[in-house]
Amino acid sequence: LLAGHVAARPTGENVLTALREITLATLEVAGTPYRLVSRLTPLHRTLLVLLGVPEVAYAGFNSSGDST
Repeated sequence: LLAGHVAARPTGENVLTALREITLATLEVAGTPYRLVSRLTPLHRTLLVLLGVPEVAYAGFNSSGDST
């Protein structure tokens, strides 16, 4: 739904707009790099399911940089 609870067509632009709140931060602690992704909202989770993207694709970013 768009602002005002108006149904939207599932265009790429609308999907990306809904997902734009997902952020990725990279930081280094004592020489070890870490990646942290923001928590997914219920809307994000629903969109990922509809797009066929497993949530673990995002959860995997919450790790030490050594795991890649």
